[in-house]
Amino acid sequence: MSSSPDAQLLLRGLTIAIENMPKATFVVDEDGGLWLSNRAAQRQYGKVENMRFPELFAEGPERVRARLSRAFKSSTPVFIGLEGVTGDRMTFSGWRLSDVSGLGRPLAILQLDQTKTLVGKFLSAAEDAMRSNRRLADSLAQQRDLRHEAARLKRLNETDPMTGLLNPVAFRHQAERLLAEVPDRLAQVALIYLDLDNFKWVNDTFGHQAGDTVIRSTARVLHRAIREGDIAGRLGGDEFMVVLRNADREAAGAIALRIATGISRPLSWSSPGQTAVSTIKPMASFGISCATVAGQTLEALQHEAEEAMYLAKRHKRHAG
Repeated sequence: MSSSPDAQLLLRGLTIAIENMPKATFVVDEDGGLWLSNRAAQRQYGKVENMRFPELFAEGPERVRARLSRAFKSSTPVFIGLEGVTGDRMTFSGWRLSDVSGLGRPLAILQLDQTKTLVGKFLSAAEDAMRSNRRLADSLAQQRDLRHEAARLKRLNETDPMTGLLNPVAFRHQAERLLAEVPDRLAQVALIYLDLDNFKWVNDTFGHQAGDTVIRSTARVLHRAIREGDIAGRLGGDEFMVVLRNADREAAGAIALRIATGISRPLSWSSPGQTAVSTIKPMASFGISCATVAGQTLEALQHEAEEAMYLAKRHKRHAG
């Protein structure tokens, strides 16, 4: 794995940062190549130096790589459920590292945890400090800049900057609070897992600005569709999740259909500098799961809804 001095410096820094973390932590590339692992990972999985990350799980290399691809779509944590060789369900928090010249390919960090890892906080704080230092050097209004930065970090801590929806960490915290109220204060809670069907085609055909327009349009549909007390979040890329209070599977299905119908309304698109107008017709697939008793975990519900969503996608493809 040849790399430039900058890339080598980043890898050495990551090695030091992850080594003493109590959770199993890995640094991988898009093909599942394993670049770094810490002591906790080696205690849990044994010697992994000559292994590829997908070999640690029972789901098969292609399925693991497909799930890993979510981490490379987002710089904020996304949650990836995988099945260990012993059959245990495990949730990893993962996100893409900032691209470094000379590294050769993008890398992502994966940690066996449900919240932002210390590495993520370290890297985010370092990047924010660099930006803040540049602003402070160019401005005499240091107090004003610091207040603005504090407010920006607070917003970033809870929301996805592109859509205004909850980010993965804030969504998880709020969703788990709602699940803890079942069945004492809430009779049941329904979860909708939503994924755009043709998002890669939109990006490849019309460009990433058009893809961003579709993402924002989807977020507006979600904002309008959910009720007071419900929550909606962007997991990363073109994946979204909604939690509905006191909604059974039938009610959740009706809301999901309304969301899918809203998303499928054609969008007019004109590339910057072009006069020609194109029509984009987004589509979405969804899956539903419900919590009716105490103790049901968000990971299990998300996995159930995600599998139902993939089944819906396969039916669409077979229907042609």
